Amino acid sequence: MAIELLTRAKGYFEHSKKVAFEKALAEGLVLLGRSDSSYYQIARAFKLFASNETQKTVAEHMKKYLTPGEPGQIFLSNLAKDVHPNYLRKYVARFITNIIFHNNNDKVKLEDGREVPIPAALLISPTMRCNLKCVGCYAGNYTRKDDLTQEEVESFLGQARDLGVRYFIILGGEPLIWKPLFDIFDKFSDCAFQFYTSGHLLDEDKVQRLVKAGIRNVDVSGAGGTSWVAVETERASGGGRALGEAFREWGIPTAASVAIARAVRPRFKTIIATGGITTGLDIARALALGAHAAGMARPVLQAFVAGGREGTIRFLEGVEAELRAAMLLVGARDVASLRKAPAVLGPQLRRWMKLAKALRKG
Repeated sequence: MAIELLTRAKGYFEHSKKVAFEKALAEGLVLLGRSDSSYYQIARAFKLFASNETQKTVAEHMKKYLTPGEPGQIFLSNLAKDVHPNYLRKYVARFITNIIFHNNNDKVKLEDGREVPIPAALLISPTMRCNLKCVGCYAGNYTRKDDLTQEEVESFLGQARDLGVRYFIILGGEPLIWKPLFDIFDKFSDCAFQFYTSGHLLDEDKVQRLVKAGIRNVDVSGAGGTSWVAVETERASGGGRALGEAFREWGIPTAASVAIARAVRPRFKTIIATGGITTGLDIARALALGAHAAGMARPVLQAFVAGGREGTIRFLEGVEAELRAAMLLVGARDVASLRKAPAVLGPQLRRWMKLAKALRKG
């Protein structure tokens, strides 16, 4: 009885240390976004709560990592300033805390008498379905009746949380096809979640809920670049190939995706425009519509295949020259000025914006 009480007391003590460390680290990261002096508070938190050899090794590493002039100081400063405080607290601080305080010797006794280690993270697939039917993918074999219910998922996550697990990875299928997903995020707001999505089902309502949860950076990956419908069409045959050809260009164009993302409130910290960006003028247009950066892949690869390293450099220098010329012509001295420049929208983009506005109101 005495041993059981001591074991239980030790468990409560370790849990209290874990909670205290997480709070100290979270607040240190949040404060770091406002003042560089919090480096010392973060390093001190690692040292203060280190009780085993692994934690002491990590604490010593962090002390060196956060020394002025070291890369870690710059990285952590950028992280703290660019990431929303909610995300720092719920994801970054919690993820680091769970890894540091996770004890591989902790076990739980199952109903059949077996003792198994408590995992550092839990992977769960609420649904195995997907809105896509890609050739060769298992997701096409599942239907709605194969989904887990919201009650089942809440039960699983609740049991895991009671054991000390705070980091969950949502797999699939396509997680966004499972309607209770965001309700789960809200109910388990003290936990960190990561999920994988093709992005096809990300509408404005879902994007706003992600923003409120702390997501601050987005790559719109709009229609106009690589078409996965086209990729699958090449692998299909018969009616599947004909269907793929019909929907080859389906999707929200990159320009509309950027403009819609810019209208989301609270605002995104970073909007990256990708999908059909091939020239410096395309980049200028994306920035004028509200993007902070742009990315391109195919034309760079084509330049490399055609001319190697030198050909790639020439191509990128041309892209830069086009962007600079566009900025000169509209009187923008820097990217921030270009994002504020008046933009003339074409008829197709105006229709997209009108539709997005109507959806926000309705």
